[in-house]
Amino acid sequence: MHRSRLSASAPCFGSVVVLRGELDLLTAPAADRLLREAAESHPGCDLLVDMREVTFADCAGLGPLACAARRARERGGTVTAMVTAPRLLELLAWTRISEVVAVLPSLDGTPQTESQPRPQPQPRPQPQGRQQPRKQPRPASAAGPAPAPGPGAPARRLPA
Repeated sequence: MHRSRLSASAPCFGSVVVLRGELDLLTAPAADRLLREAAESHPGCDLLVDMREVTFADCAGLGPLACAARRARERGGTVTAMVTAPRLLELLAWTRISEVVAVLPSLDGTPQTESQPRPQPQPRPQPQGRQQPRKQPRPASAAGPAPAPGPGAPARRLPA
């Protein structure tokens, strides 16, 4: 009779961190502390960051999220951000944080992966009426003295 040894372990659900309000240079240290504490309380587990109530974020504010992803990866875990705001989804795409953090853009639990289209950054429209003036070439007589040649430039001959 053959006996097999089986082992089982409890599933590791990790921690959930809910971020609210503004996520910027001023609030980034507090967000980093929260994410670090959550990751250290469940090492090697997944971390879910609920960002549905974030009203504003900039690149400095997203730094703690990228650091949390690096720390989680070093410990064998992952970081998933739950984000529903289109502007925040765009910012995650622009900063490429969505490449290291799984993003749940909807509440149905479907993670956004590389195979699914990401929001593409839209070009900024130019303000109407504020066009840059064209530079007009100066006449040779008003050009002034010729600039000195740079290193390795051929010497210029002056007219006799």
